[in-house]
Amino acid sequence: MQFLSSTIPVAAMAVVVTWMPGAPRADAPAGRYTATAVGSTPAVKDNLTGLTWMRNELSGTGFTWANANTACTGGWRLPNVVELKGIVDDVRTTAPTIDTTFFQGQTVGSTPTSGAMWSSSAYALVSGSAWAVVFNVGYVTTYTTIAGNTYGVRCVR
Repeated sequence: MQFLSSTIPVAAMAVVVTWMPGAPRADAPAGRYTATAVGSTPAVKDNLTGLTWMRNELSGTGFTWANANTACTGGWRLPNVVELKGIVDDVRTTAPTIDTTFFQGQTVGSTPTSGAMWSSSAYALVSGSAWAVVFNVGYVTTYTTIAGNTYGVRCVR
């Protein structure tokens, strides 16, 4: 049986992750997230990064990048691309690639989107483009911000 191995750099150390292809895979490791609240807003504390995420995505049919950058209020903000990629569950084999035990869609108990979520990070090489994370497969990509593209928003603090 073949094993795959990858090295993930973490600060000044490297962590080697090994798994068997086709083996059952779980959500994020136990203890990674803690359900909490910020005032009356259900939230998820990421115990690895120290960030606190809104448990639910912002409601609506989608946000332009300009609207996404102002949609998070009351101490919440749109995450940068590194922060947003950080909540992708890379071991999930089905969409959405996020821990559905902790993160929800727009309404309580709903499944998080499998689509794209805006980050606050502009794409420096192409004017009018920004980074997003696509949660159906967990990859990072860029989209034009001037064509009226609308995607989801998950706020962080």
